[in-house]
Amino acid sequence: MGNPRCPHPEPPCRKDGRGPSAQVWWLSCAITTLIFVATYFISKKLIPVIYLLRAVLLVQAIALLYFALIPARFPHTPDSYLTGFVTSGIGLISLVPFIFGLTYYIFDFGLLRKALLTSTTRYFFLSSACYKHWCYREPYCSCRCFTLSLACPSTSCL
Repeated sequence: MGNPRCPHPEPPCRKDGRGPSAQVWWLSCAITTLIFVATYFISKKLIPVIYLLRAVLLVQAIALLYFALIPARFPHTPDSYLTGFVTSGIGLISLVPFIFGLTYYIFDFGLLRKALLTSTTRYFFLSSACYKHWCYREPYCSCRCFTLSLACPSTSCL
């Protein structure tokens, strides 16, 4: 079975809830450490960027620490992850008009512009949720195809 968007053969995907391998863990740890050290060499004019990078690296470091200490007790399976994603996606799509009502609609823009932004945002969230659900349900995903690899983070190829 091949994917018409990708000329490469597609390996089957594992969809179990395993944590990262030791090699992936060490590589992620090294990259995280290198980026953290690199933040000290960024110009002080970019302090907001430095703090943003360090905040993201803190989240990554906590995840690495979790998988180093108790890797076998990861609480989510791909099925529960997908269910949570779809549920939160539906909630977010439903809340878009209310969020815009509190933040964007208070400004003096035309009604057509407000309606277009709302419908575009809801369409984006809906299409991304559908695409994520479709990628998860495909029996094969391609690790060599850039777009499918990004769209299917809960799967890893054999």
